[in-house]
Amino acid sequence: MKPQKPLNIANLSEAPAFTALSVNKKPSDHKIVHIGIGAFSRAHQALYTQIANDKTGSHWTIVGVSLRSPGVRNTLKQQDYLYTIMERSLSRTNLRCITCLEDIVVGSEDPNSVLEQLASEPTKIVTITVTEKGYCQKNQHLDTSNADVAADIKSGLPTTMPAYLAHGLLKRKNMGLAGLTIISCDNLPNNGEILKNVVKDFAYTLDTDLGLWIDANVKFCSTMVDRIVPAATAQVIEAISEAVGLVDEGALLCEPFRQWVIEDNFAGTRPEWEAAGALLVTDVAAYEKLKLRMLNGCHSAIAYIGTLLGDEYIHETIARPTVQEFIRRLMGDEQSQSLEVPRGIDITAYSETIIERFENKYVPYRNAQVATDGSLKLPQRLLFSALDLNNKGISAEFIALSVAAWVSYLMVYQKTKGYSVNDPNLALLETIVAANIDSAEAVVQHLIAEAGVFPQPLQSDAEFTDAIIRHLIKIQEEGVERAISVVITR
Repeated sequence: MKPQKPLNIANLSEAPAFTALSVNKKPSDHKIVHIGIGAFSRAHQALYTQIANDKTGSHWTIVGVSLRSPGVRNTLKQQDYLYTIMERSLSRTNLRCITCLEDIVVGSEDPNSVLEQLASEPTKIVTITVTEKGYCQKNQHLDTSNADVAADIKSGLPTTMPAYLAHGLLKRKNMGLAGLTIISCDNLPNNGEILKNVVKDFAYTLDTDLGLWIDANVKFCSTMVDRIVPAATAQVIEAISEAVGLVDEGALLCEPFRQWVIEDNFAGTRPEWEAAGALLVTDVAAYEKLKLRMLNGCHSAIAYIGTLLGDEYIHETIARPTVQEFIRRLMGDEQSQSLEVPRGIDITAYSETIIERFENKYVPYRNAQVATDGSLKLPQRLLFSALDLNNKGISAEFIALSVAAWVSYLMVYQKTKGYSVNDPNLALLETIVAANIDSAEAVVQHLIAEAGVFPQPLQSDAEFTDAIIRHLIKIQEEGVERAISVVITR
């Protein structure tokens, strides 16, 4: 029988899986403000905080911030901000109720509610997951030509993440409050430094002394985060609700694997996240690069290949023997060779774990979701790998084919509009592709020169350009699976 009652504190005792769970919803004097309270943050950072609380008896709470949409707030408020995480692999299932989420505020409704949380004395840490484009950065500094940033500077009211943080820190400074720690949890290399730069750049537009105060009082931590968390579907919510015994509209399905590597650079107190398995290190860079190239780079390659093949899900595409062999070779022959692998990481075992994660049909991840924002993702996931390989004298054929799949993905979209493309630079990409649609060579050359995606050294790399063109022509003439077959049999 399908459950009828909602998950909330009053009904919690009626959930068989959570009957022994006690919920402490008292205000905490140790609070985290999380900007970008989407599915990933609720299945990753919130889970680490929950486990740390449970294991150490501490009481850290999280106030979520949605900068624009009230959807998550509206869903979880009626559940007293409780929700369920179901971890599922091919062999096991685990349920956990998250109780440490205290509140969610929405910037588009009331910007001051966000600033009040950032300038609250109990707030010790701010964490961020807003995706790459939310940093409003260009060359690792604030992009003041960004229309939203320019509007924030002109109006004096925040709408972007850097503006909110700068305004919030100014409020803390003016109130005489202590500084805090700000942690980037997005898939950007050197994410803590980029976050520091964009916040300080905006801070100087508000108060000439604010940058100095930030230097003295605020710490920015880089992190590497890893977990596959698909967008929840109605079917997922129904299945988890039945497993819980209460209707949970905020339920999330994810894989059992999770990883969090954090730069140990805190301004003050923090949760004991290491009790939940987090790794505190002095330098995150090697771990960031490992994950971005091995997992995210291969994820993007699969998404574009899978879309061209007509597959909806990642697990469907990786189940194709030719694709799986291509991804193994992409990891083994190129991505791993472009890296300095962190001490203690068995790269072969790490690669096999990635394949197993992609194969997990119980956590279905849509190719369309992974394919978003390609113009922002490709540099750190694939193109910088090609640069490093070039410096080592190693060919980047598999990377070139992956890039060709992205170009073909754009061209097929331009011709057929058979699927959606979500990219902040779509207008520019469409203009370039449309003007050169009849020539694979021209499309590649103009994208490399004009799209702002390819690092400068690659723009003048004739060998890499020729490889992309060659693979693109093969994809167009014989299909992407045949193009892959040719490469893996060389």
